[in-house]
Amino acid sequence: MFEPTTQRGGAAGHRTLTRILPSAVIALLAALSIAVPGVTAATAPTTMVPACSGINVRTGTSTSSTVKVTLGANATLTVNGTASGGSWKATCPTARSGSAWYRITAINGKTVMATYGKTYLYAATGVLTAAPTPASPSSDPLGAELMRLINLDRKALGKTPYMIDGRLAEIARNARFTCPTNHAKAFNGRAQDMADRGYFAHQVPGCYSSGTTPFRSVEIVRRVFGYAGARSEILHWNGYPSTARTTYRLGCDITGKNCKDATTTAPYTVTLAQRNFMISAPHRAAELNSYQRFGCGTARAPGSAKTYFACLFADGGSTIPVKAPAPAPVATTMAPACASVNVRTGTSTTAAVKVRLGTSARVTVVATVAGSHWAASCPTSKSGSGWYRISAVNGKSVKSLYDVTWLYAATGVLKKPS
Repeated sequence: MFEPTTQRGGAAGHRTLTRILPSAVIALLAALSIAVPGVTAATAPTTMVPACSGINVRTGTSTSSTVKVTLGANATLTVNGTASGGSWKATCPTARSGSAWYRITAINGKTVMATYGKTYLYAATGVLTAAPTPASPSSDPLGAELMRLINLDRKALGKTPYMIDGRLAEIARNARFTCPTNHAKAFNGRAQDMADRGYFAHQVPGCYSSGTTPFRSVEIVRRVFGYAGARSEILHWNGYPSTARTTYRLGCDITGKNCKDATTTAPYTVTLAQRNFMISAPHRAAELNSYQRFGCGTARAPGSAKTYFACLFADGGSTIPVKAPAPAPVATTMAPACASVNVRTGTSTTAAVKVRLGTSARVTVVATVAGSHWAASCPTSKSGSGWYRISAVNGKSVKSLYDVTWLYAATGVLKKPS
């Protein structure tokens, strides 16, 4: 395990976690007989990517067919169907086998015919995966800006931009998960969890792999989110919340000097994070490595100017299908059932009270969630563990009033307005 850690005092800090694993090498074993392509299932052209580094692309549907090119993880391929052929076995990134092959018409945007003089080339279906879904800039503008700067620095230094994986960006930002060794505990994704709980580490406090040893974040990405090829995480925080854009010089060396001529602009807090990453050897190594994909996320600590940044790097995508998004919640207007109703930052009676509401107040409720036990006499004695998730108070969003996404009130202390 290689786990260099660097922290800077004052208003910023950053960390990196890298686990060097043996390169995932495809193990295509010799077929027992020469296979002739069977019936091909034609499909609309689809963009796919290697599931790991070192995949073989061949002239036919057999492991004895000539290898035309061996591809790194950052390649892109255009596939327009499958064909049956000789059996294959691979460990890319996990053990698998089969006899179906993808029919490839283009590699890295250039047709197979133009590059190799062939109509098609072939790769075992187990060693290709769907191209990552891009991240949505609107859901995390600062995270999107950080990913843009990382890829611009890579390009300025002669490297291919990383693929942006929207799911990795969600995990780096705030994707909710259940602790694999204790299903009673749930946590947010990296930046949001650090911002909410006020820590700065490559471990997930309170989620234990064994005894009192917390899970490393990269292990959570592998085990919970299905990224067997998760490789590295880098972290940073700073206390400069300004979104005013400033000039950022691209392609600088590790001292921050000898930059290339190109520049761009980005929010100051983002340029500070990226410059700190690029002048630290382990963080720079993660950003300039040969990983296949990455995603970055950010979160602001409640009631603070501190912004947390997290980036995750991986070879290959997740083996766990992403569930379809739930329908948008139906907002409901509710009112306090009595005077002095507490509205809190979390689903617990120990969570901070942000505001106490009188009976004339109105709140917008978007969901009911489980939380800690509560008891109230409002207006009669009652108890429970359900909490209302509140998005607005008296017509103004919780975000604009209190700089948090949601507030919460016990279900027993709100009612429908009369």
